[in-house]
Amino acid sequence: EADVYNAFANAVDSILQLKPDFVLHTGDLFHRSSPSNRALIQGLQHIKRITQAGIPFIVIAGNHSTPKTVYTSPILEALQTIDGVYAIYNQKYECISMDGIHFHCLPHIHDDVDYSNEISFLHPKNGINILLMHTSLGKDYLLDEYGERIFPENYYSLLNEFNYIALGHWHNFQILPQWNNACYSGSTERFSDREAGKRKGFVKVTLDNAVHIEFIELQVRPWLRFDISACSDKSIEDIKNEIRSKTIQNGAIV
Repeated sequence: EADVYNAFANAVDSILQLKPDFVLHTGDLFHRSSPSNRALIQGLQHIKRITQAGIPFIVIAGNHSTPKTVYTSPILEALQTIDGVYAIYNQKYECISMDGIHFHCLPHIHDDVDYSNEISFLHPKNGINILLMHTSLGKDYLLDEYGERIFPENYYSLLNEFNYIALGHWHNFQILPQWNNACYSGSTERFSDREAGKRKGFVKVTLDNAVHIEFIELQVRPWLRFDISACSDKSIEDIKNEIRSKTIQNGAIV
């Protein structure tokens, strides 16, 4: 938990040095719809550092942070108390326009029919168009989680009409080969051993006549995974010796 907070704080430190025009977060700012008090305080404090620097912060809800019942208020509603934050969490498409730039926001939506209906509202406008989605753009980016969405293939042609597509849900950095304008920035920390050895950070995107995507790596604690075969044929000491033979940085999660 402390690692997650440190990574987010370090990401904000880097953002403040870069001084971007906007900061975009594409979902699951919190891992659940009712985060702990400490998680909420940490999030609010660091987001406020961004907005106090005059940088607008646009965030959409993901499948983890979207309540599953009407009896729980959306946690992103708390962010509306901070000037300069634009939080999209009502399970419907919304567009935010600033200085000729249009941010088309499609948050996580639980209902299949509602999801398809809201996608139909995605239409670029005059100016620069940026699409924010929390979804799997193809089956390769599924995490086998409750409620996750796959963007329907019959709308793929529409994606080429946007200058940039900021994607959330997949935890690893990935520029999608099918679209050079679509990217998962990934999470700022690792959350399972399937992410062991993966770089963590965020992306700096520059839009002019083309899209320029630069991965900004954060120095997070190493997470190593070793698969030891045929353990049933080895003694405990054999297994320990095999682990000892690995190169392990001090303080790593193994």
